[in-house]
Formats: sequence, structure tokens, C-alpha cells
Amino acid sequence: MHLVPLLAPRLENESHLKDIDFSPGAIGMRREAGYEATMRALERAPWQGEFDPIEGVILHESMLDLAMAAE
Repeated sequence: MHLVPLLAPRLENESHLKDIDFSPGAIGMRREAGYEATMRALERAPWQGEFDPIEGVILHESMLDLAMAAE
């Protein structure tokens, strides 16, 4: 099983209210950011390649996505 975590990046103009802002604009920005993160993961396709068959779960973490989420 290959797992690819998708982390929500920090968005420009986001404030501490991001967890409770359900306005159409905020939801649209979050949706777009999630779509872009998903497309980057699909383009990288980290699950393609040769892996040890004994591994049950392989976690593919992207340093780029981790850095973007931490900003």
C-alpha cells in the first residue's frame, strides 16, 4: 500500500480565522490549493518504481509539500 499525504499549504492573506471561515471565497481558495497539491502528487507519481515487496505500507512524503504547509 502506498500512501501520499496531501498537506494543505498556507495561503496568502490567511489569518487565524482560517479554521472557521466558511465563506464561498475561502472555500474556493482552499479547494483550488487542494486540487493543485493533488495534481503535483499525481505528476510526481512516487508510487511508481521499484520497491521492496516485503514492505507493507510505503509513505511518500514530499519535502516541497511539507515546506509549503509549514510557511
